[in-house]
Amino acid sequence: MRARLVLATILLLPAGGGCGGSGCPFGLVETIPFYPGIVVGCCGASAFADFRVARDDAEIDVSYTKAAGAAPPVHAWVTTPDCGRLFEGEYPPPGGSPRPLCTTYIGPVPPGEVSSRRRVPPGTYRLWAQAFSSSPEPQSVRVDIGVWGEQCDRPPL
Repeated sequence: MRARLVLATILLLPAGGGCGGSGCPFGLVETIPFYPGIVVGCCGASAFADFRVARDDAEIDVSYTKAAGAAPPVHAWVTTPDCGRLFEGEYPPPGGSPRPLCTTYIGPVPPGEVSSRRRVPPGTYRLWAQAFSSSPEPQSVRVDIGVWGEQCDRPPL
């Protein structure tokens, strides 16, 4: 009987152990909005904005809002902050997948989609809006970065 009590105690401790790493729920803890949006020019142009992630246990995703009407011919990407040019030549390339010139964490994310999450260390990151070469006019791109992590101190967003 005593062995069962000890075993039950050992099994229940991690479930109620607080914020030791596995006892806290994992969920959305911050949203970084790019509002009113990132404006990117026509004809294969690109534009970027930097953002910071402060959490040690962070995972991020990109949520790309599609306005009513036709989807803009623009993809969203997340790279390192030192990325000065994301692509060379036609975008997207006529054959095959895009080959970024920089380290990418997320992308391409099309309008109306949410990317999969990616674990990242604390630091600064660069969000890119990359227009298609066939894009006939400038576009305003509405993107949010979701920051996910353990929620030990507050309820989920």
